[in-house]
Amino acid sequence: ASVHGENLLFSHSHRHSRAADTIMLTGLAAAVAAAMLLTMDTSAQGGMVPMMSSLEAVPLEAVPLGSSHVKYLGFYGCDPTTQAGWTSLCISENRSVFEAAHGAGMAGMATVTWAFFRNAVPPRSGLMLREDYKEAWATSYWGDCSHDSHDSVVDTQVQCHGQPCLCSQRSAGTVFGVFLGDELLGAGVNVTELTIAANTVKRDWPNAIVYWNEEWGPVVDNSTWPHPASALHRVPDAIDWISLDFYRMDSTAWLTPEAQYTASVYPKMNPNQRAMQVPQAFGRTNDVCGATCYSNVSEKGCCTHNHVWPGGGAGQTNHTFMWWDSWSASVANAYFEWAQRDPRIIGINPWYYGSDRADIMCGGNNISVSHLPTALAAWTEIGHKILGEAVAAPLPLQNPEPTAVQTPVKN
Repeated sequence: ASVHGENLLFSHSHRHSRAADTIMLTGLAAAVAAAMLLTMDTSAQGGMVPMMSSLEAVPLEAVPLGSSHVKYLGFYGCDPTTQAGWTSLCISENRSVFEAAHGAGMAGMATVTWAFFRNAVPPRSGLMLREDYKEAWATSYWGDCSHDSHDSVVDTQVQCHGQPCLCSQRSAGTVFGVFLGDELLGAGVNVTELTIAANTVKRDWPNAIVYWNEEWGPVVDNSTWPHPASALHRVPDAIDWISLDFYRMDSTAWLTPEAQYTASVYPKMNPNQRAMQVPQAFGRTNDVCGATCYSNVSEKGCCTHNHVWPGGGAGQTNHTFMWWDSWSASVANAYFEWAQRDPRIIGINPWYYGSDRADIMCGGNNISVSHLPTALAAWTEIGHKILGEAVAAPLPLQNPEPTAVQTPVKN
């Protein structure tokens, strides 16, 4: 979540020049992929098609309470080797990872941000729709697999600018949708451009799951958002999943988003759309202390005592490594409890898993959940619960339609 008038106690912000992020899936995915293969569209798609959600067959009122409706756990940061067996979602810009993920029983979702968006040109700032988005999507991401419908064996080696084409991965069952990107409206994309991107995916791939994560302001505070064209009043029908990120250092970290999903997000969704959660799953070596520092992130050095690492090391902060570890575990459990009592939540996508890296907000480093043992244990237990209960529960089938690990670079 970016700091746009929200005075977030800590946040990750969108990176306009970033290669978008990665996530991971596990055992549930084999069942999901099998269900998808039964309903894949095999005809060539041309022109507009009805924008039907893949969850239309399961109206909201038919979704039972309890965690059986929570089917996915993945992270910003996908590692099939270390996440296999306890996660169930892999979102990655590196499409080469999906074959290995599929072999490990995981499903894939391809990040396609740069198919549709580019760095903006004045007078705009941040991101904007690419002028050549149709060509970029068709040649660099989707590809031409028209011959596959006539072949007995799907050609999974069809390449799009050095990566497997999504059309071949779709046919092979290794991907089931796309991630449009992170905090796009907050980065300057307008709602019309977001809608165009989602519709373009659905024209070629009508039963794809289309997901996007947004920051707080354009959705919750849309009536006062300073860029009206980016203020969300309705989630585009071609988008299946939406999430917001929201980070705090007390119980408002989960109580506020739970309340605002109900008050400000769900009224903007149609009955077939679902929500994801994006909880905090990281620590900080420099935890800039005090409200003054949080409201003015350029004011460094306002913490007078040192952060103590196990085995030594120090930095300016007011919370220890052990505090961050314990707190991140508490966030994990609280978010899962919320997910279980909210039938519109289909999955959890915490930020983040991977290597520690520079913290542009506070200085020092972000500490990945993969290095927070208590928090990692909590998420691992949650993942096993999701997989166990989701596999036992009936999976929503898609509607039949007409005939190397990346480290995320958000803060």
